[in-house]
Amino acid sequence: IASLFALHPVSAQSGNMGRHFAQTQDPAEREQAVERRFSTLLAAHPDDLPFYLRQAVSYLKSKDVPINWHQLIRDIYNWDHPDRFVQHNWANAFWGYTAEE
Repeated sequence: IASLFALHPVSAQSGNMGRHFAQTQDPAEREQAVERRFSTLLAAHPDDLPFYLRQAVSYLKSKDVPINWHQLIRDIYNWDHPDRFVQHNWANAFWGYTAEE
């Protein structure tokens, strides 16, 4: 996480990676490339997670989207929980995202 923070040291106070990815899209037009990238991240095996997280952080940096680093640390710690609640939370935040007015 420290090396990812060095790559993109802009912090958000709330949200998770699902919410952050959702912020990169126009709510009226879901981009398939972003959805594929996010789905790949969700399905990542714990051993492959560093690679996919580096790609995700680079992508969010390119879109100027801050990251909730505190939440990301907690999520990574629980990534391989049998209930997969982290992945469910991220998916809900991404596909259930509605634009703030």
